[in-house]
Amino acid sequence: MKTMIRNCPAVMVLAAVALLSGGASLRAQNDSKMKEFVDARTMRMATALNLKPDQVEKLKHVNMQTAHKLEAMESSSKTDSMTALDKLETERRAALSQFLTPDQMKKYIKTQQQDLSMLQTEYMARALKLNAGQTKKVDKINLTRLQQLAAAKKAPTKMETSRKVREANEKWDTDLQKALTPEQLKAYQEMKK
Repeated sequence: MKTMIRNCPAVMVLAAVALLSGGASLRAQNDSKMKEFVDARTMRMATALNLKPDQVEKLKHVNMQTAHKLEAMESSSKTDSMTALDKLETERRAALSQFLTPDQMKKYIKTQQQDLSMLQTEYMARALKLNAGQTKKVDKINLTRLQQLAAAKKAPTKMETSRKVREANEKWDTDLQKALTPEQLKAYQEMKK
């Protein structure tokens, strides 16, 4: 199950932060990076959803809670990633619905895949030192994968869902490898461990 978790985009972003920060001995640095990602995501969402200042503070709190829960999921080998991520997203939407207007919620749901793709791409661009052309390619690869994963969740059986998730992850991995230099590929492989 832990392999499945590492293949989930949001978890991969946070796991990569932890891996690159050097582990427990640099916990403060990891917390700082997580806060940086949460702040950036909060500001992007605040702008996209045209939030009021009080909504921004509430959103920041929800984003930080989500980041900590994702980090905890990554460290647990007992977690069924699809079920856990579905539950986390349900909790997240419930929390957001407490302070977002109905129009803001609709916009959030519509832009969620793009937001997650952008977050993952931003992290990968920094961690792998991608150039502008690579960043554009990687963003398209990440968004395609998220769309395929969303479609997989609609499959009629768990077996079909698992097959589609595996295919999406394999294609994502293959496409990323084509977009990276040998040095970047080595760093990417380390992030996946």
